[in-house]
Amino acid sequence: MIRSIIVDDEQHSWYVLERYALQCGDVEIVARCSDIFELQEAMKNETADLVFLDIQMPQITGLQALRSNMLKGVEIILVTAFAEHALEAFELDVVDYLLKPFSFERFGKAIGKVRLVLPQEQPASRYAKSGLPSADAERIFKQVQLYFEEHKPYLDAGLRLDDLAKSTQISRNHISQAINECGKTPFWNFVNMYRLQEAQRRLKDVALSHYTIEAIALDAGFNSLSTFNSLFKRVVGLTPKEWRSGE
Repeated sequence: MIRSIIVDDEQHSWYVLERYALQCGDVEIVARCSDIFELQEAMKNETADLVFLDIQMPQITGLQALRSNMLKGVEIILVTAFAEHALEAFELDVVDYLLKPFSFERFGKAIGKVRLVLPQEQPASRYAKSGLPSADAERIFKQVQLYFEEHKPYLDAGLRLDDLAKSTQISRNHISQAINECGKTPFWNFVNMYRLQEAQRRLKDVALSHYTIEAIALDAGFNSLSTFNSLFKRVVGLTPKEWRSGE
């Protein structure tokens, strides 16, 4: 699998890339970020082979991040609505340059280029050499779930896999394996689903009706309103405002 992260401040781009990735069959989206700072946090918790990187973003643009070598160790596909940056992009050694809007066929060609530059994967699981039996992975997964329910570490927007390992006294690699294999999701998404449930509870709490949606999202552990809104819409099918008002 090509483990990939999306970095784009336009939620529509997330949906397009996720749909095309699913159609490819060997592209797994392990994190979705709205800016470079969220990407840096995501990469502390998830290993990635590829980043779909927008150019025009607040604070730090995609090209600025590339020029400053902030994205070493991963392949880059630039995804943008601006054609004029293509020459510089290829000088910065990106794999491909997708000009919005693009078709699935064009997306597939870009992924084909990524397959050529990445080391060939063995068919065995990425955890095949970990030495952690399935029964132990299931036990660790249940232990992590219990810890989340009792201690709510997800309320900390800066929560990292290393922090959880220290708190639970469990190897970070074993936690990652247990969540990926038993929870069928990467650590980043596992944490955000708890945050989403917490936000839903707070949105329906009459005592918190005077809180803004942004305040509730941040209190639930999200580090940006855009990330919260996008996840909420994708999972629930409604915007937070619609869901809160019962529309």
